[in-house]
Amino acid sequence: MDTREDRADASATSTTATTVSASSFCQQISPEEYARQSQEYTRNAIEALKQSSEYMAYLYRCHHCGSVWYHGQYNPGCVQCGDGAMIRPCPICNSRCGAVFTRDAEMSHSFNKAHWNGNCRLPREEQFRLLLPSMDELCAELDDTV
Repeated sequence: MDTREDRADASATSTTATTVSASSFCQQISPEEYARQSQEYTRNAIEALKQSSEYMAYLYRCHHCGSVWYHGQYNPGCVQCGDGAMIRPCPICNSRCGAVFTRDAEMSHSFNKAHWNGNCRLPREEQFRLLLPSMDELCAELDDTV
């Protein structure tokens, strides 16, 4: 049975525990320490924000069409989106080398055109052959314009 004395003892114990935890929580600190702690708290809060899904979705999005690259969205017809969201196969050799290029969002936003970082694994000579049209193709284009 619960008596009045038991309740009084329990009340006194919980009051003491509350007082102890409150006194250890409320320590007076100097203005310098307060400034240091507030800067540290702010720095930690900003780092947590930068890691959040919401911030990443804001940062990695197309400014032209609104596609959210961070969520895997892109618009193939949009110049800033290009041919992929955050990663794409090698654009030089159409992924014959197996390399994966990653989006540089800052450059994509700065130049309003998709920008990718990566290196094709094919030998340089083969890359040039793939990138530069042959002389026959160039001559055919010149003949068409004349």
